[in-house]
Amino acid sequence: MLGNTCKSLGSVVAITLVAAIAAAGELERGQAAREGARLIAPPMQDWFPKAPPLPEPTGEIVNVKNVGELYAASDRVKPGGTILVADGLYRMPRTFYIKTDDVTLRSQSGDRTKVVLDFADCRHHEGVAVSYCSGVTIADLTVQNVRQNGIKINSNHNVDRVTIYNVISHNVWQRHIKGPSVPDKDGQPDFAEDCRVEYCLFYNDRPKQRGDEPWEDSEPRMGFNYIGGMDIMCAKGWVISDNVFTGIRGKTGEARGAIFMWHNGTDCVIERNMIIDCDTGICLGNSSARGERRHANGFIVRNNFVVRSSESNILADHTRDCRILNNTVHDPDSRNGRLLRVVHANDGLVVANNIFSGPRIVAEHYEGQIDVRNNLIRPVGEYFVDAAKGNLHLTAKAADAIDKATADRGILTDIDGQPRGEKPDLGADELAPLGKHTAPDQR
Repeated sequence: MLGNTCKSLGSVVAITLVAAIAAAGELERGQAAREGARLIAPPMQDWFPKAPPLPEPTGEIVNVKNVGELYAASDRVKPGGTILVADGLYRMPRTFYIKTDDVTLRSQSGDRTKVVLDFADCRHHEGVAVSYCSGVTIADLTVQNVRQNGIKINSNHNVDRVTIYNVISHNVWQRHIKGPSVPDKDGQPDFAEDCRVEYCLFYNDRPKQRGDEPWEDSEPRMGFNYIGGMDIMCAKGWVISDNVFTGIRGKTGEARGAIFMWHNGTDCVIERNMIIDCDTGICLGNSSARGERRHANGFIVRNNFVVRSSESNILADHTRDCRILNNTVHDPDSRNGRLLRVVHANDGLVVANNIFSGPRIVAEHYEGQIDVRNNLIRPVGEYFVDAAKGNLHLTAKAADAIDKATADRGILTDIDGQPRGEKPDLGADELAPLGKHTAPDQR
């Protein structure tokens, strides 16, 4: 559940461990909980994206049922193998590294609430880390209670083609997913290529505060706002789709983006995500760019819901040839009025067919030719099924949105994967027959 009011969202959602674990505390580190137990109670709604099940594993299968076996499996698994994790709570003593090509780490049951990698007592500050390999998949499990980076894609160490699928990331106090800068190769830009983040849920129970992680405790100038969802540098060909981000907030409401892409990102797609009550929504870049390299090049941002991300709901800052199309943003009481913020160089930017339900969009001090057209810009909360909870699917009341978009060859379906039709609607959702909305498989 998402809570009854927008102010309480995120803070009322608490981790719930099974009674046998919480009350008795009899599990030693490395011992799993009883098989089949649901270990967390994440905030879910029936209109959230639903992950199709993965195919059965192929190649070598390494079955694990406790922490010792899990770490041993990461050392012994061969390229193309699968580490299959039994249901349980795994109290992780240190960062868990994957360093072998084409390895899959996934739960045996396929239920992401029943395998929990808990880093609360970890002596390191990062959870799962991928280094010196490509083709890794992490799926169908939970990573939680990480002081700094929940899942670290060490893209500065030759990592490509990582898939993060149907994962819950819970209570991570710097970045839920981090991808650092990639050094140039022979004087030319290099990238972390062809990664996918799909059908994941990223949430924190409360805003960040002193004591959550050591770096900001020692560097408090950030105001305990140095926290975000995904922070990815030098990405090329990434797809970020069908995820939910909720309650990722800093102490004073100035957290970094739920999705933050920068440092020469190229040809990435951000689509069908739902961002609810995070301080900042989707950020293509920031103000740090220097020289000719832009933060985001050729990005497509389409069919997303962004709800009450008042620091900036959608930001374009030092971009080139990016397209922001058919998104629905709802922030009627926005303290900054930044339903969309366009600043600095953004030549070739197209912003079209969006619903910005709030006071205004901001295009300030920008350079280059931009094309902002056919957007609905005013508070229209009555158009949506349940704006307070973040459900921005359209109702029949959305008279100024229904059939008002211009057709685009790149926007053939909506946030639920339903076809757009000859007269598409503005925003991320295409009003379904009889007002019914489903979340069909996208794959």
